[in-house]
Amino acid sequence: GGGQLALMLGEGAQELGLEAVALATSSKDTGFRACRGSFLYQPGDVHSLHHFLESVDVVAFENEFFPDEIALKAGEFASKFRPSIDAMNTVRNKHNQKELFAKLDLPSAPFKAMGHSDSPESWVKAMMKEFPGGCVFKQSLGGYDGKGVYVADGSDNSVAGAVNFVAVSQAQRVPVFAEKKIAIRRELALVAVRSTNGYFSSYPLTIVEAQNGV
Repeated sequence: GGGQLALMLGEGAQELGLEAVALATSSKDTGFRACRGSFLYQPGDVHSLHHFLESVDVVAFENEFFPDEIALKAGEFASKFRPSIDAMNTVRNKHNQKELFAKLDLPSAPFKAMGHSDSPESWVKAMMKEFPGGCVFKQSLGGYDGKGVYVADGSDNSVAGAVNFVAVSQAQRVPVFAEKKIAIRRELALVAVRSTNGYFSSYPLTIVEAQNGV
């Protein structure tokens, strides 16, 4: 990535005496301009991707919205990725996250994925019956900061909006799942890091403030 987070990662790396290189899609990206020796990349440009992976010691992710070809190209360079490609492929899909939480017995809101043969209208109505106190419809891929999410409270307008949200997601071939709406008093966030030898460190625990999901 070459955005704002890449800029901050690059600045932090330079303070530690490391040389940061960004893989960006535009020379105007803030991360590209802040990191010396950065690479320009467009989906399908396998040559630039290979050259980038070959030239660095460690690959870190600015965000989880990377093209599938990066995961496919990892192959011989897989050991350079932090976190691993397998880990990123799991966490960048929100439905996969939910299934992982369930497997590990970690508390999470009840959820159900939409089946390939389900129609948007019938499935939304079924989910509203499944979660009568309110239902949150989510795209498994690509959503962030309130995007890729639709909250339905059971009113006719909200149900119609949910049907449209699911239909559009289906047309875009983006998987959707539904989960029970949880009454949240506050959201806590912890930014942490763990090294390859097990060292753990974190910033102080913080309270997240949001308006309209952002």
